[in-house]
Amino acid sequence: MSGQRLYTEEHVERVRLVRAFLAAGLSSHTIAEMVPCMAQPSTHGAHRALEILERERGRLRDAMAALADATSALDALVDANRRYLEGATAVTREICRTGKHL
Repeated sequence: MSGQRLYTEEHVERVRLVRAFLAAGLSSHTIAEMVPCMAQPSTHGAHRALEILERERGRLRDAMAALADATSALDALVDANRRYLEGATAVTREICRTGKHL
């Protein structure tokens, strides 16, 4: 052979599964936890995989909630900054109109 490797359909399917895990937000460490479940499929392995997947789903939901909270806090800061700028613009207009500082 000219340095090329041959892969079985099982290898190809495992790569597809790993890519699906990555697309679902699982870390390589978490995927490594899943390898025994994939290597020798069994009811026990399927239960273990379900535990891992549910744990990760909870982690992602927690992260999404934290991001939503951060977005709300940032929205409040943006609004406060806009209000400040609106006030500063009004003061500037008044100074230009009267020639006096307030």
